[in-house]
Amino acid sequence: MELESPLIAVLAGIAGALLGFGADRLAVRWPEHDPEDAEHPAGRPLGWRTLVVVATSAIAFAATHNASGTVKAFDMQAGTLTLANGTEYMLPKDFKDPGLKAGDKVTIAWDTKDGNKVAEKVKIAK
Repeated sequence: MELESPLIAVLAGIAGALLGFGADRLAVRWPEHDPEDAEHPAGRPLGWRTLVVVATSAIAFAATHNASGTVKAFDMQAGTLTLANGTEYMLPKDFKDPGLKAGDKVTIAWDTKDGNKVAEKVKIAK
């Protein structure tokens, strides 16, 4: 299966960057400062801290998890793939079976949706 979601990763990265920027801008206003207090101004200009927060937020939101292991069970009807370590992944409705069977070594790119680990990409290791 070659199901990748680059658009989702890009959108998640943008959302993370926006949230990071918003959090940074909100943080410089808290607690509220006296505008006449020259030693503790009410905010700070955009700087390296803002860039770091935005970048790390974007990366964190866009990150796809990866796992590898041996297939313990594969149920196309139920849409599940279970690894030997007991981790279960849900498969998308349009999943095309590349010939998975118990004992195959696989690499899985996954994300969490509605509390479930959902496989976005499954490759049989050679």
